[in-house]
Amino acid sequence: MKTGETLLWAMVAGVFCGASMAYADLPPRSNLSREPDAVYVEDFLEDEVTLKVVGDFTIFRSLQAERTFGKTKTGESAVLLAMSDKAFRVRTKAHHGQVAGWASIKAFEGPDKEFITNLRKTYERYRVVQELIESGQVALGMTINEVTQVLGVPSEKSTRLDKEGRHDEYSFIKTKRVPQYDYVPDAFGRLVKRTIYVEVEVGRTTVSFKNEVVESIEDKETDPNLATGTVKIVPQPIELY
Repeated sequence: MKTGETLLWAMVAGVFCGASMAYADLPPRSNLSREPDAVYVEDFLEDEVTLKVVGDFTIFRSLQAERTFGKTKTGESAVLLAMSDKAFRVRTKAHHGQVAGWASIKAFEGPDKEFITNLRKTYERYRVVQELIESGQVALGMTINEVTQVLGVPSEKSTRLDKEGRHDEYSFIKTKRVPQYDYVPDAFGRLVKRTIYVEVEVGRTTVSFKNEVVESIEDKETDPNLATGTVKIVPQPIELY
């Protein structure tokens, strides 16, 4: 069943910036202590994010505001370490010295006026995509790397280049072990039933990418129990820099 019309994709993608963020081949995670309600920048961005401090706000040890580390210092730079809905974890110079802690998003600004907004969109997209990956689902708007995290290595793939850019098509074949029977003679010449198992194709998912972002998904299933259901859509990756 074809699930992904070009017009629908264009309407959804049009409200977001075009080019792809680099999620693939990220370096190993650091030993940074992690909070469950936060997303850590090293998980979804390759490049370090440096912000400017634009106000004096309290810096907390944790998202639960259990302990204060002083206040941010206007005019200083801050390296972004992690994000939540309302706060950033940063490494910066406070009034009393270097600290790493949580402060309100309002304390910072990016290289341009849209940077913080796009950073938060990137953060929200990452959370949505991670939920889909964990549940084994593919959606329009995912990158090649995100799709292969769900479906694994493609059985077949092809690439085409034209004036609109790069077009990739990945096919993922689903197989099932099916028993087959025959009769062979035993040591006494009597025929005995033998069971062997063979791999049979029961479905195929073909994912089409335009400039490394999913444009359409097509499922062909011979086993109704493997039907994938309704297509999902996520925003395209946003170019921050």
